[in-house]
Amino acid sequence: MGIRKHFEKKPDELKLQDLSLETEEPKALVFNPEEEIIEQDWERILQRLKEYHDKGWWGQFARLAHNFKIIFPDKSNFFLLDQQALKGIKEQKNTFQTHYHMMILKNLFPDQINFGQEDFEKLKQELKFNKSTDLELYVTTAFSLQTLFPKESKELDLKNNEIIDKIKRALFNKKDHHGRYCRFAAKIRLFSPELFEELGLTEKDFENKKEEMNRAKLIDWIQYSYDALTLSILTAKRIEFTNQGYKLVMSELDLKQPKKPRPERKNF
Repeated sequence: MGIRKHFEKKPDELKLQDLSLETEEPKALVFNPEEEIIEQDWERILQRLKEYHDKGWWGQFARLAHNFKIIFPDKSNFFLLDQQALKGIKEQKNTFQTHYHMMILKNLFPDQINFGQEDFEKLKQELKFNKSTDLELYVTTAFSLQTLFPKESKELDLKNNEIIDKIKRALFNKKDHHGRYCRFAAKIRLFSPELFEELGLTEKDFENKKEEMNRAKLIDWIQYSYDALTLSILTAKRIEFTNQGYKLVMSELDLKQPKKPRPERKNF
């Protein structure tokens, strides 16, 4: 049952060996954004993007455009990513964590954004702070470093045993909230695909996250975009990483599903 095998123990009774992960019976988790996000949804999403753009609400605009550009990179021509948007999002640096602001800019404007040594040092400081305060933020900061500074980040030992143990403990604390567990799992897949393979996501985790997404569609398109992105990351056939971010190749993700034997060839 994955990490949940030891949830009956109290946190102060846990030992690191108790947090070893075991996978349950494999279950194919399916999410097709092309089918889930229908034409009427797209009309409302684009209307909301235009509203944020025209009113200069660049924080909201950045979040919505960033999430949907990752899910649907071929639709980015509709996202109003002009120079006005670039200027407005740049000015929102105090609205976001540094790593997230940098990832948004690089994703939305890959050919116009470059980062240097000063930016690398800022991310290192943020990583150090998040490591001691919020492991979920540590994971996203570390992934940003891996993406934006692939050579420099290799020297930082981002996936040592100590930090992996802490991440497992942080997952334990999200055991009763399937949606948060899925959100953290998606971030872990970007940061450490090897650890992700051990998580043992259940169908219940996944279906609860889909329910959260469908509720969000009624009240908050930005939250809806985060939920849709989480489900897309979890179920992508593969994820391709570049210095501009990552690309989702969507298909069914079969978590350690044994391959079916090929039918025996018969000679006639």
